[in-house]
Amino acid sequence: MLSIPLKKRLTSNLFALLIIANLLLVLLPAWQGSFIWQYISDVDVYFKITGYAAILINFGLSIVIILLNTKFDGKWLLLFCFLTMSSFTLSMFQSDFSFKLPEGFMAFGVYIVLVCVLPTYAFSNQIRNITLILFLIWAIVPIFYFFLAPVSVKMLFYAASGGTFSGFALHRNFYGVYTGIAFILLTFVEWRTLYKYPLYILLLIGLGMSESRTVLLCLLVSLAYKKYSSKRLWLVYLGIVCLIGILVYFLLIDVLADYTMRKDLDSNAREELYWGFWNVFLDNPLLGKGKDVLYFSSHYPEGSPAHNLILQALASYGMVTTFFFLIFLILIYINMEQNGRVLFLFLLITAMFQPYVDTGFPTALTVIVLLLGQMFSNKNKSVLYVEK
Repeated sequence: MLSIPLKKRLTSNLFALLIIANLLLVLLPAWQGSFIWQYISDVDVYFKITGYAAILINFGLSIVIILLNTKFDGKWLLLFCFLTMSSFTLSMFQSDFSFKLPEGFMAFGVYIVLVCVLPTYAFSNQIRNITLILFLIWAIVPIFYFFLAPVSVKMLFYAASGGTFSGFALHRNFYGVYTGIAFILLTFVEWRTLYKYPLYILLLIGLGMSESRTVLLCLLVSLAYKKYSSKRLWLVYLGIVCLIGILVYFLLIDVLADYTMRKDLDSNAREELYWGFWNVFLDNPLLGKGKDVLYFSSHYPEGSPAHNLILQALASYGMVTTFFFLIFLILIYINMEQNGRVLFLFLLITAMFQPYVDTGFPTALTVIVLLLGQMFSNKNKSVLYVEK
């Protein structure tokens, strides 16, 4: 039997490894000028390699962490996570047998660690600062590189991002999402104003170059929540900001479409996508199709996910799974501290407009947000392995 101090020490080391591994995966320089494309020329292969690596790393480390920590917080979290993954797995039995069948079990294990074990540990300011600096380097360095590079290199920043800047990421939205997270993390730290404001400006330049309207909306709402959530009428403030943000998202961008580099700002295409997924859901509302649904049309000849977590979950796995999953997400939000809630709100708004949050195994974005939400929580303790 291992002693309690040794278990805590081992757990803290495993959490450090979990953080490092996920940061490497999401901040991998995957742009078209990267060394990666000397060895992997196919985007689908790249996503399979990084996706399987994320599953193996997160599930493998989670199992060991669970074995070291047999007492969990948040029994309601556990219950609704179990119900979500059980109904998710039941729905998948409708389709042909595939490697995805164990996904519900694996997701349950990872979520146990992220929402029931991780919150019992605290992180030092040193770990926070190092993490933030990595995000800042990843978000800002490509901006300088882009402006200093020759034209041939500049084009590589646009190759896979629909005509807009994608930094060192594979797509503008990946760059935008993690740059937006860097912006939020910067608001959490108590650095000198002399350092913070130039960094804010550089991050906003990167976001503007990416023209990722989803991230701009997420950032607007999340920062408004951070500012007003302690006030009595914070729901009113947040509602006004959401309304303004959505109007900008759907109306102003269309008006400005002729003045942007993006050539895919077609709101009709997104509306068609949403209605298409809604009709798929109506075909089998209880358990869905039992697999990840794609929608095919003239706008999306190669098929597209819903770009909306709720519609995707309803069409793919039905209203039972969606109901349990939404309650599970609400419980995660309730159990997080203020900084974690700001990041989690950023994640949820992203999920309403992009396919980066799934019902089953947590995506890289979900894992990173839950890790960072705890790391940058309002509790300030000196070492990783000290209990609350």
